Parts: sequence; C-alpha cells; structure tokens
Amino acid sequence: MSKINKMNERFKFLDISKAILIILMVIGHSGAPFTSYIYLFHMAAFIFLSGYTFNGKYPLKIAMVKKIKSLYIPFIKYSLFFLICYNIFVWFGLFKDSVMVWSFDFYLKPMINILLLGGGIKGDGLLGAFWFLTMLIEISMIYLILNFIVVKYLKNVRAMTIICLLIFIIANTILMMGYKLPRFLDNSLIMILIYHAGVIYRQYEDKIPNKFQYALISIFILIFFNQFGSINVGLNVYVNPLFFIISSMSGVYLVLYISKTLIRFSECNFLNYIGKNTLTILALHFFSFKLVSLIIIYVYSYPYEKISSFPVISIKGSMWWFLYSIVGVILPLIIHQVYKYIFFNQKNKNPRLLRRN
Repeated sequence: MSKINKMNERFKFLDISKAILIILMVIGHSGAPFTSYIYLFHMAAFIFLSGYTFNGKYPLKIAMVKKIKSLYIPFIKYSLFFLICYNIFVWFGLFKDSVMVWSFDFYLKPMINILLLGGGIKGDGLLGAFWFLTMLIEISMIYLILNFIVVKYLKNVRAMTIICLLIFIIANTILMMGYKLPRFLDNSLIMILIYHAGVIYRQYEDKIPNKFQYALISIFILIFFNQFGSINVGLNVYVNPLFFIISSMSGVYLVLYISKTLIRFSECNFLNYIGKNTLTILALHFFSFKLVSLIIIYVYSYPYEKISSFPVISIKGSMWWFLYSIVGVILPLIIHQVYKYIFFNQKNKNPRLLRRN
C-alpha cells in the first residue's frame, strides 16, 4: 500500500472512530439501559484520538494558534450563541423555573465566564456537554507546553511518558485528598496520560495488531468491570487509577478494531460525515432532544412543562432512548447543513463577501 493510501485510510479510520464515539455519547445521554458500559471508556477514547492527531512539528506559538482556532473559537461561538438565545429558550419553557431577563448586568458575568472557558447561565444545560471541550482545550495546551519543554530542554522523548505518568499520579492523589482544581484542570491532568497514549499509539501503530480475539477480550473486560464500578469523567469518578486505565484502553482498542475493520469492507461515507461533524453534534444534541420530548408530550398527553425535563423525559422500561439517540445525531447534522446552505448561498450572492474571502 502506498504512503498516500495509508494516510487516507488512517484519516478514514479516525473519522469513523470519532463517529462511533459521538454516537455512543448521544446514546449515553439519551438514557439507554447500557449507558454505564459506554461511560467506562467513551470520554477517554475521545481524548486518546485527540492525542493521536497531535503534531509536534509545529513551533509552540503556531501550534497554540491552531488549537485556539479549532477548539477555543468554536467554544466561544456556540457558548455566546446559546447565551444570546437564553430568553428565547426560556419563552419556550426549555428551562425549569427560569424567567426572561433583559438586563445587561445579568449577561455580563456569563460572558466573561465563557471567555475564561466557563459555562454560561446557571441552569442552562443545553450546552452542558461542552465541559468536554473545556477539558480538551486544557489538555491540548498543557501537552503542547510540556512537549515544548521536553524537546527544547530535556531532549529526551521518553521523558514525556515519565512526566505524563507523574502528572497522572499527582492528579489522582489530589482527587483522593478531596481537593478540586479550577475549571476541569483536575480531570485534564488525569486525562493527560490517555492523550499521551494516543500520541505513542500513532508512533507504533503498525506494530500493534488489530485482531478480533483482542477486541473480544476487550468486550469481556468491559462487561466484567461494569459489575464492580462505574466511571464518570465529568464528575471525577474513576473507582481507582488501574480500573480507569484498563477500562479506557479496553474501550479504545475495541473502537479502533471496529473502525479499522469497517474501512476494509465499506467506504462508510455516512460515518465519515458524522466523524467530521462531532463538534456540531456535541453542541446541539441536547437541544435536538427537545423534539423527541415534544413527541412524548403529545403521545402521553403530558403537560407542556415536561419539555424542561433534562436531558430527556425518562420513562422506565421504554425504548424512547432509541429515538432520542437517532434525533440527537441526525438533527444537528441537518441544522448544520441548513446553516451551510444559507450561509454559503449568501456569500455566493454577495460579491463583496466573495472578495473578502
């Protein structure tokens, strides 16, 4: 296989892996009965894939600018948009016990908080999944700085592994002592090791076998571990460091096996498309859930106030999670396509916009 074909296949498997993980994330938020299994690895797997894409060839300044453009700017755009729409969401009853507010002072603090990688208005959970983006920005920036120091001063590639392992141990110690760091720094310091694992995996990828029996072992490990504990990265719940590492790596291997196997038999165009638009789904899936909630309200003749149920209207033993999952993935993509159609059509019709670009 040529070098170009290998690179194309590599990016395809990466997009498919991201697609699998974002679908699992939406399913997890939908109230599916097997959510605990997903939570054992899905956040760590996302971080692992982010580490896989790390490129240490860029100077620190350029690398940071790239991360700002790809992560921080989208975070600001979506967060400010949801903040601007707050009163509209309140008017539609999407938030429980909330009232419309028009005072600039009310919005000033959330605006500053957003710029500092915090959330918007308390109680506005529609963009709640963006805590992950905050964590990913923190991890990316910390790793870039560490890599710069290691390359320039230590000049020892293995030192990076030792440093990440030490940070992981220190972060777990801080967590066990009951301390809480600002934003998601405690989560980020724990996940640094997983990010580094993604970097290392890319270097030795060709030497790591992609075998069905290993994927099967990974499944058995996840089923077994789920009987003894759970993981929730957002809440800093890991059981213990070894439990977290084994669960994470088992899930990572399983996702990699599935994605690499799929591209051998199919182009997987739809999964590729989903993988390229994970940020859109991350941002809009909670909002999209409201459509299914409206359907449930109509079917069961619930009061409209149920629309504020977050993230979903829970009905024990039902299969509504399945519809929530489908809509949570598909509707953000539709919204994205409509936005692109309107925006790019406007650019094509306006010569001034074309000249500027």
